[in-house]
Amino acid sequence: MKKFILIFASAIFILPFLNHRENLSLLEDNSLKTQIEDLEDLKRAYPKLNWNIDHKELNQLFSYFKMLDVDVYIFTNESFEDPRINGQYSPSRNRIYLNERIINNNRTISQFLRTIRHEGMHLAQDCRAGSIHNTRSKKIYSLEDVPEKYHQEVERMYEKRHWKLEKESFWASQTKDMTLKSLQYCFKKRR
Repeated sequence: MKKFILIFASAIFILPFLNHRENLSLLEDNSLKTQIEDLEDLKRAYPKLNWNIDHKELNQLFSYFKMLDVDVYIFTNESFEDPRINGQYSPSRNRIYLNERIINNNRTISQFLRTIRHEGMHLAQDCRAGSIHNTRSKKIYSLEDVPEKYHQEVERMYEKRHWKLEKESFWASQTKDMTLKSLQYCFKKRR
């Protein structure tokens, strides 16, 4: 009986840490701010900000997310295990989580667009691996195509096992329409 109790207690302690296939954990219970389906939702949720960013690209990204049944949520900074994280694509839930701090003032509006591109690229990588209904991802571009600055940045920030996908996603975050083009893999798989 003591062994059973010890094993049960150990399992309760360890189980939350076994689901770290995704890079961070979210404390979803009380931290959800709002679901965002388009730019108008962002403007309503944060009316004091100057949404002076590429509306066409952003609207198209949201349109693709909606067609793929991928929800986008804004969470409080305290929701993220590591508050420095701007966002996460969850392949097991087909959701994009964004840290509210990336849109809490006018200086960070461009960071919002970079983050949504980055997480959208992870969605495209998920599609490249087969479909959005899996937990695998596959890079889309050759690593030789990724500019050197992204290699260096990612290698400083991430464990080696994440480098291939993150290098590509960092590149996409800084490159207009790259994520949109890459998301075409999602629609090819749905036909």
